[in-house]
Amino acid sequence: MTARMLATVLTSVLVALAAAPSAHGALPRGFFGVVSEDVFAGDFTYQRPTLGQQRATGVSLLRQNFDWKQIERTPGVFDFSMTDRFVLAAAKERIEVMPLLFGEPAWASSRPPGNQDRATFPPRRVGDFARYAAAVAMRYGPNGSLWLEHPGVTPRPVRAYQVWNEPNLGVYWGNHPSPKRYTALLRATHRALHQVQPTADLVTAGLPKSKHGMPLRTFIRGMYAAGARKAIDVLGVNPYAPSLKGIEKQLREARTALPKRARRTPLWITEIGWASGGPPTKGRRVGIQGQASLVSKVFRGLARKRKAWRLRGIVYFAWRDAPVYPGGKDFWGLHTGLYHLDGRPKPAALALHRATRAVR
Repeated sequence: MTARMLATVLTSVLVALAAAPSAHGALPRGFFGVVSEDVFAGDFTYQRPTLGQQRATGVSLLRQNFDWKQIERTPGVFDFSMTDRFVLAAAKERIEVMPLLFGEPAWASSRPPGNQDRATFPPRRVGDFARYAAAVAMRYGPNGSLWLEHPGVTPRPVRAYQVWNEPNLGVYWGNHPSPKRYTALLRATHRALHQVQPTADLVTAGLPKSKHGMPLRTFIRGMYAAGARKAIDVLGVNPYAPSLKGIEKQLREARTALPKRARRTPLWITEIGWASGGPPTKGRRVGIQGQASLVSKVFRGLARKRKAWRLRGIVYFAWRDAPVYPGGKDFWGLHTGLYHLDGRPKPAALALHRATRAVR
């Protein structure tokens, strides 16, 4: 059986299961999400059926990088062509989009002249980024110009915006993580977003616990010490761990790092995933059956405890495997897909669907 035939068979199974009644109450809109760069980059012939598969699987949100350096190459000039196509296609399948506002245009970067480091550097002026965020909201929010230009599409406006990616890791903050500087970015962006879309939710960057950056607890406490409380609507966490217990431990650490006045702040798991293959990596590469088992246990367990955790949603990374980097360098994160690179479904794809049905 070809990869295309396998994917078609699985889609038929998912659609049939989706028609079955559920014994559980409705989850919040956008609760189950995935990262799907393949859909963002794919043409219409790939994008449309894949979005249908995602919807049938129970996916109701796509977290997607809205790359600042690609959208605003020149100050004040915005090219939304790629993101327009993506947001419209998702809306037609009743899937919401959470933009990850991230990227480093040369004109706005704090990167020192001549620096060739592979790290992403934050903006030199937070106001430049805040204006970019406001432009995204004016395009895709409830009164966004995209929906006015496409009256035949039922709007699925953006409700939540994520600001930056993992700034407690040096690789995403010019090698020098700074909760104070990140908080300045949050505060400026929160003001700009809420002037355009008062009901918008600002989600912090997903914060991981990693030996390659500032400790999770230290960074969160540093943010609040710098005045982040009123700028945070939802705290993003990327709690990669090889078990549900390990994930809950990181959520607890994030929650207890909050000051008492902010303890009821909702959490959003904006990345979680496990590799079915790739280079051996402790706690990350778990095999194809291990991946399916973890998807089932974690998504069911966290969804059922969502009220206790004040959990706004869970985003799986990623829908499909990615090719190795140029030069042949491999990485476990390229193998976390629910689908193989050639389009064949993994057992984890069906595990996710069953999990979403079990807790709706």
